[in-house]
Amino acid sequence: SYKSTDVSLYKLSTYTSCFMKDFTLKCAKITPSVGLGIRVNQGVNCILENVKVVNASASGIEINQSHNVLVNNCNVMEDASDDFGTDYGLSIMNSSSVLVNGGYYSASRHAITIGGLDGIGAVPNRNVKIIGTSCHTSGATLDAASVGALDIHSNSEHILFRNCTVNGGIGGLGGDNITVEGCH
Repeated sequence: SYKSTDVSLYKLSTYTSCFMKDFTLKCAKITPSVGLGIRVNQGVNCILENVKVVNASASGIEINQSHNVLVNNCNVMEDASDDFGTDYGLSIMNSSSVLVNGGYYSASRHAITIGGLDGIGAVPNRNVKIIGTSCHTSGATLDAASVGALDIHSNSEHILFRNCTVNGGIGGLGGDNITVEGCH
């Protein structure tokens, strides 16, 4: 019952391709949680490899509205703050075909969160694979076990967690076709 005038189509016409490898980013502590370490926004064919982010007060690494991204053996270290706002190790937002291979992610809220926002370009997260990572929730202000090291929002589908070490459990398991296998 839809008319063609009821549909708006958008095309990602300006995008970023990047390759970041072998460096450490030490962030200044900023409160509340607003300081991002690395943000890949509207990226296509991006690689982050052997990158370490320390003390980011919000997301250490944020992948936003991006496609075909490899995050290989990266390390995000907690900023030692219990400001739960947006304190994430790795955020994957409105992105598709993302592979996170190995690495360590730590934050007081969620070590890894898969979710996003609404609006133009806010596509569902699809085909995200998290393989062989170590995830740690360190918050003490709230019950860390109820918050969860891993968090998957309902705008996600075809998500795989395989052979991961998860300290803090899974706080939210939304979406469709979510697989967690061989994790402990």
